[in-house]
Amino acid sequence: MTNRLITLVAETHVHSGEGQSRGVVDQPVARESVTCLPFVPGHSEKGALNANMPFSRHDRIDNVGSGAADEAQTMLKDAFRASFGDEGRFGTGRLLVGDARLILLPLRAEGYPYVLATCGLVLSRLARDLDFVGRENEAKTLRSKIDRLTRQQGVAHVPEQVTAVCGFEFDPVDVANHQELRAELARLLADILALPEALQIERVLAIFNDSDFTHFADVALPVRTRNVLDENKRSENIWYEETLPPDTVMCSWLGERGKVTVPDADGGTKEISPVDHVLDALKRGSSGLRYVQIGGNETVGQGWFQIFVGPRPAADDAEKPDAGAST
Repeated sequence: MTNRLITLVAETHVHSGEGQSRGVVDQPVARESVTCLPFVPGHSEKGALNANMPFSRHDRIDNVGSGAADEAQTMLKDAFRASFGDEGRFGTGRLLVGDARLILLPLRAEGYPYVLATCGLVLSRLARDLDFVGRENEAKTLRSKIDRLTRQQGVAHVPEQVTAVCGFEFDPVDVANHQELRAELARLLADILALPEALQIERVLAIFNDSDFTHFADVALPVRTRNVLDENKRSENIWYEETLPPDTVMCSWLGERGKVTVPDADGGTKEISPVDHVLDALKRGSSGLRYVQIGGNETVGQGWFQIFVGPRPAADDAEKPDAGAST
């Protein structure tokens, strides 16, 4: 069974909501009911992946002849329908999609434009996700770092040049004394999540205690005022909308409940995982970069994530590693 961990890095503001207000915010982002941490529900992510496929399951197959190319096209369309499911021949989809959970949250800082913040709770969840997809060695290494964080509970691990985050100031002596663990965690997260160098994770990673991080995640997300004007340019409706900021890093997983059939290079057919099928279909052009739009406000440029795929589990020795978005 193929399970893959995927990393979603926000390229724009993202609004994936729940259709209900929260305090003074009319349209908040979706949040976990217990921790109140932002997340993207698996059904939203799966629907977005489906909408970004070359052949949507809603497409009709018209004007298909008996040639090999037409048969291959039909087979590919059937493979996408089998992956995501339909109401007829294929029924429930064979692709499994987990919730996208928050890993790194951009926060305003003094001394540097921003930091990418996380906490022990979030990292512990990531370690469990690594176990789930069969990457136990990386999970074990991450837990060893988390244990060191726990022994230093209450200490904020922020970059040396940062003097404050969201108005909270730090003792420069304490900051200087905790750079080694912060740097080790930054390098480890970059490898686990296949993060792009452009994020400069070693320069901007900040680790807070669980209480402070959940507070930041609760109050520090951008909130925009939206308005609807009538034909005379007078306001008809004003509402407040919360978003995840660009460079937010989230983590999800893809799994399978069966294979799909696709054409092979020799004119025959082969059985592959719907996970590999979908990840390959997301690649764009010669660069192989993967993008997906999730949530509302697509027409005003919101909701775009870039997808990065980490290495396969060691037990999956039948297939080659797929590191980052370049493969």
